[in-house]
Amino acid sequence: LIPVRCISVSSLDGLYLTNDNIVTHNSKTFTMAIMVLICVRQFPGCRLFVGRKTLKSLRQSFIQTLVGKVHPMFGLVEEDFNYSAQLGEIKYSNGSVVIFGELMKNPSDPDFARFGSLEIDMAFIEEAGEVSLEAKNAIRSRVGRGVMAQKWGIPGKLVLSGNPSQNFLR
Repeated sequence: LIPVRCISVSSLDGLYLTNDNIVTHNSKTFTMAIMVLICVRQFPGCRLFVGRKTLKSLRQSFIQTLVGKVHPMFGLVEEDFNYSAQLGEIKYSNGSVVIFGELMKNPSDPDFARFGSLEIDMAFIEEAGEVSLEAKNAIRSRVGRGVMAQKWGIPGKLVLSGNPSQNFLR
């Protein structure tokens, strides 16, 4: 293991410069990506959900961090997983799947029925301050329906990251 220290800054854009002048961002995304990969590796066949308000922002932050930084850090190579942007998921060689979802309100689906048949072990919502309470509750209702609960007796968890905002997080 490599010792790390998580930091946060009060800058509105979350950017700061390190000693080596490498532009970086708050460590929420990196930490969440590590948690996802640890679950994937520890619990073969698990199904995890990672959501954010838009898929575009999810691709630009979480997916890029997971595939580009966390996978190499843990020694994963392209043969260990298959990322399908079209399907919105990563399938791992041990049978685990990470499903990516957009949590923006959609007038044609105000109750988030699109997640109605989703069976997942855990869910992670990045920048939860950007999504509605209804979106969070819809995903929460799908958590705990997979192999982690059935096979290992581990209850489902919902992990939220975000900055303080004027919504249900406050």
